[in-house]
Amino acid sequence: MLFIFTGNDRALIEQQIKHILANYGLEKYSTLEDIKQAWIKCLTLNLMGEVTATVLELSDGELNSLNLSQIPRLHKSKNLLFLVLENLDSRTKLGQALKPYIVSDSKLPTNWNKQGIERGIDFYAGQFGLNLSFEVKEYLRHALNNNFSLLRNGLATIAVLSTNPNLALVKEVIPSEYASAIELKEMILQRRRSEIPDYVTKLTAFTDGRAILASLGTQFTLLMQTDIGICSNLNDAEIAMFAQIGNVKRLYFLRRELQHISVEQLVWLNNQIEITKHELTYNACNLTAKLMLMCCY
Repeated sequence: MLFIFTGNDRALIEQQIKHILANYGLEKYSTLEDIKQAWIKCLTLNLMGEVTATVLELSDGELNSLNLSQIPRLHKSKNLLFLVLENLDSRTKLGQALKPYIVSDSKLPTNWNKQGIERGIDFYAGQFGLNLSFEVKEYLRHALNNNFSLLRNGLATIAVLSTNPNLALVKEVIPSEYASAIELKEMILQRRRSEIPDYVTKLTAFTDGRAILASLGTQFTLLMQTDIGICSNLNDAEIAMFAQIGNVKRLYFLRRELQHISVEQLVWLNNQIEITKHELTYNACNLTAKLMLMCCY
């Protein structure tokens, strides 16, 4: 059978895949990168009568190589094939052919979508039966942004220890990426390219590359929104509201950072971060090289 998941919320997609596997009495799946191998595996019946499950993540370019005539056969197969796509253009012939098999569209909220991130925290906390205080939720929102994969894994560990975790326990289990992102942001703004390789090596030893980029994106988005507010001649209170800054006094330091960078450069940096996050999903780039490139803003 064919199941299609669209979106970039990999934690939720993984959960949905496991739910479908359980419904078919399966516990695990295999992953393949070659689309033809995945096709063959799905259409080949096991001599032992065992049903197989395969997950295949496809980029937009790879999606175009799908064989339209094989789609009905794949869906009729006893074997399970899960296709994970970031987007599916339903206006194309291929999109129309695949649309009936979409299971869900699971998109992460953007880094600056506070309400969306808070809903995600509540959703995963509810799954594990956790009662989170306001200060814990605020910490998680600032510490992880929209990295729901890291959030879910961290909350699963916390649930084993306590159903009413205090802030100290949460900080111990889920360390903040915030401080690391600030240091990386400063390296880029100050064009300290030579320091980036060693720093990224340390960060990636315990943090996923996309999580690092998400936190970095939050820093540059804050600067961009602040600069837009300043250029629009908003007063401090209005800028703080527009950029979602809790403490108006922080604007003094943000203005100092903005003396040497423009809105256009910050837009470029944010675009580079989004492009790099997408490429990392398919192992199509080197994170260190991309961050060093950002020093050329």
